[in-house]
Amino acid sequence: MKKLLIVILTAANLICGLVIFNHYHTQKLMAESLAALQQATSLKLKDEEFQLVYGEGSWDCSQLLEVYSGDEVIFDCPQIDLTQLGDHVITITATSTDEYGQVFSISDSRTVRVIDGTPPFIQFKKEGVDMIAGGEFDPGHNLLAVNDDVDGTLTFADKLLPGTYIVSSNVNNLKVGTYKVTVEAMDRQGNRESLSYNVIVRSASNYRNPAYKGEKLTKKRGTINGPSGKETYYNLKMDGVIRIMRRMGNNDPYWIREDGCKMLGDYIMVAANLDIRPRGTLVLTSLGMGIVCDTGAFAHRNVYQLDLAVDW
Repeated sequence: MKKLLIVILTAANLICGLVIFNHYHTQKLMAESLAALQQATSLKLKDEEFQLVYGEGSWDCSQLLEVYSGDEVIFDCPQIDLTQLGDHVITITATSTDEYGQVFSISDSRTVRVIDGTPPFIQFKKEGVDMIAGGEFDPGHNLLAVNDDVDGTLTFADKLLPGTYIVSSNVNNLKVGTYKVTVEAMDRQGNRESLSYNVIVRSASNYRNPAYKGEKLTKKRGTINGPSGKETYYNLKMDGVIRIMRRMGNNDPYWIREDGCKMLGDYIMVAANLDIRPRGTLVLTSLGMGIVCDTGAFAHRNVYQLDLAVDW
């Protein structure tokens, strides 16, 4: 019995020794395998700054890799949407697995920025504007669009701020010359654009009828026979006459042409017989097209006579 017990204990000690040996041997092998994994797995990302311009499509984050090795490379975000402005933190992991199920991983991150580097787009209806002195002029009338790829349509403002545009003009629509209208735009990212067009203001004498070869009314020649009948002139304040025309719905600007004719928009202000020619009637004069705005005692003596308003 004693011998059997000794045999059993000896066998148990051998088995225990073998188990311990196998355990430590396996641990050694696993440690060596893990060291080999570490040697076989590497990851290096590019150190440069990545700034991408806003636009359609996407950007492949694999372009961040410089050197890598291992069983697998994992991206937490494989693609960057180029329509999403701002910073995008991209984490990349290189990983390997051995026969024992041990995993070794290396991770690193880079920040990729999507920026709006494109200025707004300004578009005019025409490259330039050609007008007659005295005509109404709106600096924004020739503007077709002010858009931005990111922000869409920008807003008109008195002061240039992010997301807005302003219009500046030195046009004097009553004086012959060449002028400029400038549109300045700024998107919400601070990108700016400026574009101008020229405005040529030509003499209102272009409204005179070139086919009329007869006498023309002057200060020295105070009475003539014009294309529509007898013509004379008068020089009085037109405030009351203009108020009457405004009440009738005429909002054309009042101004004085370079030859002294008092104008309402494109037409010379004239007095006439209102029974024959009511206010607002257009009538040809020796100095151009006129508009009936006033009347006087003369109109009873000669119902077809015209009295032109001048600054002589």
